[in-house]
Amino acid sequence: MQAHRVVVTQVVFSPDGSRLATSGWDGMVRLWDVGTGRANGEGLIGHHGAVTGVGWSPDGSRLASVGWDGTLRLWDAAAHRALGGPIDIHRHLLLMVAWSPDGRSLAAGDSGGQVWVWNAGTRRAVARFADEGPSHSVEALAWAPAGGQLLWVESGTVQGWDRTTGARAAVAARSGAGALARSIPAR
Repeated sequence: MQAHRVVVTQVVFSPDGSRLATSGWDGMVRLWDVGTGRANGEGLIGHHGAVTGVGWSPDGSRLASVGWDGTLRLWDAAAHRALGGPIDIHRHLLLMVAWSPDGRSLAAGDSGGQVWVWNAGTRRAVARFADEGPSHSVEALAWAPAGGQLLWVESGTVQGWDRTTGARAAVAARSGAGALARSIPAR
């Protein structure tokens, strides 16, 4: 595979395992056939600057990408085209993106310690989380398998949000995976 001209920032398998998506500092998202190792079509171009995160929708039909330009973009994975214009966020660099397991929501974390959540169908923001005071980059972001909770790490503290109730809480502060696992209710 000849991926990107410069640094590759992320690589993720499609839900069925047949394709890969890569993002890079060259401003592109590229799709790859796992069986052949060859690129599927041309790169997806739309960001102005590095693309720092990419994620597949649970059904594998769409991709979401985020980048240094502070935008989130949605892509049709089969047609290799943008789905509408960019969702322009703000002045911070977007670092990572994650689809909820049901495909209804998207979350992104930024370099200013903020987390944004959108309705994937309407493309409207439904939640934004920012801590007061000095902030650091969001270091990790993940939805619980049932999709009801979103977790992220900022300044070594795991934060949580329940999509159903709207409640937000610090889940674990530098106390390891055991505390984190015990704090996530099975649903």
